[in-house]
Amino acid sequence: MSITSEIKYVTPELAKLWLSENERNRNLNTRRVTELARAIANGEWRMNGEAIKRAEDGTLLDGQHRLGAVIEAETPVSMLVVQGLPNDTQETMDLGRKRTTADAWKLRGEINVNVLASVARRTWMWDSGNHKFGNHLAPTPGELRAHLDANPSLRRSAEIGSRVNGHFRPASATTTGIAHHLFHRIDQGDAAEFFARIETGANMDLGDPVLTLRERLMRDQANLKKVPPFVQIAYFIKAWNAVREGRELNTILQTAENHIPKPI
Repeated sequence: MSITSEIKYVTPELAKLWLSENERNRNLNTRRVTELARAIANGEWRMNGEAIKRAEDGTLLDGQHRLGAVIEAETPVSMLVVQGLPNDTQETMDLGRKRTTADAWKLRGEINVNVLASVARRTWMWDSGNHKFGNHLAPTPGELRAHLDANPSLRRSAEIGSRVNGHFRPASATTTGIAHHLFHRIDQGDAAEFFARIETGANMDLGDPVLTLRERLMRDQANLKKVPPFVQIAYFIKAWNAVREGRELNTILQTAENHIPKPI
């Protein structure tokens, strides 16, 4: 059988048929299928040269997540399909590094792309009610682009996160950037002062919420404690809320099980 390639209109029915021939692929990542299905349903699907690959005996070699997404979205799409490949070519597939959102945004001329992409992703999750940043609800590439377009100040938040981290290492650039975005849209002036004080650590007395935040972050780092990002966000929010209310804060206690407070 010769190797052929063509653009086919892949319906849910055809996707089900080809998936039934999926004898030796990787385990299906249901989260990835759902993300792709949402992208298809949102009209984000684009032909980009990636192909559904089938062996000379009909075995599906590559494309199970895309086919699963067609089924879940209940929407047919056009796909490039390569057929007639030797079965052993599957061993050479997917060896390259997947292009990330940061890679794609760098091509668009964005700067500080790694922090920007991470901050944008998690603030999208936050705005979607996913305050613990679980992978059950994550943005598609199109949703992430729309989120950045609707919130251009995310670029400033990524810049602030990187700058604070450069002067105060215990403050993660991403976590700081997320917190800046949340606080900046509440009060720009207060947010600017709050993060400047985190960065410098100057002229603070015991009970100052910013000093307490800095000490908590330093203590976690010194103890090599792996703190989930959403727990660190809660640290920032508790300190911010205390500053906004004009009260002292002598300790910050937060576990993964605790409720995440709302910034005021």
